[in-house]
Amino acid sequence: MLNYFKFFFLGCLTFLLFPPYFILPIGFLVFPYLFYQINYLNLKKSTRSCFVEGFFYGLGLNFLLFFWLKNPFFVDDNTKNLFFLSYLFIIYASLYFGIFFVLLRFFKNQNIQIIVFPIIFIILEILRTKLFLSFPWNIFAYILSNQPYLFSVSKYISIYGVSYIAIVILLSPILLINIFNNKEKKFNIYYLLIILSIISTLYFLSNSSEKIDQNKKSYELDIIIYQNNIAQDEKWNSNLMESRLNNLLEFIENNSNNLKKTLIVFSETEIPYIISSKQTILSFISSKLDDNTIVIIGGIRKDQELNSYFNTLFKITQNNIEYFDKKVLVPFGEYFPLINYFPYIKKFILGGTEFTKGKSKRTMLLYEDIYFIPSICFENIFFNKLISKDNYQNDLIINITNDAWFGKYQGPYQHFYQSIVRAVENNKYLIRVSNNGISAVVDPKGKILYATKLNEKISYKVNLQIKPTKNKEYTQMNFLIFYLFLIISFIVCVIFQIVKKNENEFIS
Repeated sequence: MLNYFKFFFLGCLTFLLFPPYFILPIGFLVFPYLFYQINYLNLKKSTRSCFVEGFFYGLGLNFLLFFWLKNPFFVDDNTKNLFFLSYLFIIYASLYFGIFFVLLRFFKNQNIQIIVFPIIFIILEILRTKLFLSFPWNIFAYILSNQPYLFSVSKYISIYGVSYIAIVILLSPILLINIFNNKEKKFNIYYLLIILSIISTLYFLSNSSEKIDQNKKSYELDIIIYQNNIAQDEKWNSNLMESRLNNLLEFIENNSNNLKKTLIVFSETEIPYIISSKQTILSFISSKLDDNTIVIIGGIRKDQELNSYFNTLFKITQNNIEYFDKKVLVPFGEYFPLINYFPYIKKFILGGTEFTKGKSKRTMLLYEDIYFIPSICFENIFFNKLISKDNYQNDLIINITNDAWFGKYQGPYQHFYQSIVRAVENNKYLIRVSNNGISAVVDPKGKILYATKLNEKISYKVNLQIKPTKNKEYTQMNFLIFYLFLIISFIVCVIFQIVKKNENEFIS
């Protein structure tokens, strides 16, 4: 049992690589040690023991990584009894690490082991984040998210490719030790040089391909960020709604006469009342705006005909009101994934009312020929659902969120850094406004032009120079090439291991 807790502790140490800590030197100790434990000591253990050790490692990592996951269940009295589901998800995610430990035992040759370690790790990461709830939160690449410029290569190899590179780098001390000790020296030198060459080539290609689009003119915008920092238990308090609305309308009126193009951005569900088809509040806001001012604000929209509720981003101008409905909903918070199988549980979810997925395209016109990609709450983490053929040429991502869901510790920071990565990997400006959490303006290189403090109540004006960039035509082919690389590499390693095993048996 003591040995299991050792792996649990190693998982806890691995957590320190992630936001907001980024203590990367720990990784250069933990991963070589894991490699040694799995590939040498575990050879003498049963498959069951290896699986349990891997599970405990994953449990240590995921317990801390998803410690905040229980918070959304306590936001509403109707869902607080379902908080145990967050722990079930942690257990589920940890099972993959048990499988990881078991699969590595199959490979006995050290040269194959060093190659296949990151391959198996990433294959399981892909499966873990795409199966069941499809929740790509704990992707290993995010240990590098405080150096976002590194993610420019993800346009060629996907974010999973960045995870692969991160694992290879953390295992590099093993290569250096083997070279120093003349152990398989030639292989380790060649492998190290190949990896460095590939990383350098990808980084050069990704940065050299980003050029200013001369056919589109640059724009200057004033961005007014409004981070209200309303506590979640006050957000829908009926006694506070009127005063909140009055404060909101007063702020808009005081900032709606602008000589330059101005964008006022509020957070998710900032409007304290449900918006029906009459849209009285929105029309009032529109009447207060001048021709230079646009308001982006979140609210709950009710479709009277369908009797459906939507988590919505509204774009309001002097002459028009448009909206985008959230397309990726929060499981167990905004909808229940298995409601068709367990209809009696519906009464526990938002008092029996679910949100409905939006169907509109993820693109909206901002000014003239500037288009933005609307994103609500944690939609930004779903990199495969954010960019499409409809919006890959858009210049901006606007993410409105309410990070009170994520607590006060690592959750808001994890969400914030993942949003920055979306800006870099898609070569776009990011405007992010959170009720709680961290609001920011970020350029396409990942440079933070402005950011609030965690849970700070503030309004701030940022001048943004938008220089439209040329983006290659959207395609999933680069991702498929990387997936194919993983599969072929794994098959080759398996074949090589079988051949080596047969050779050894023949000699003996």
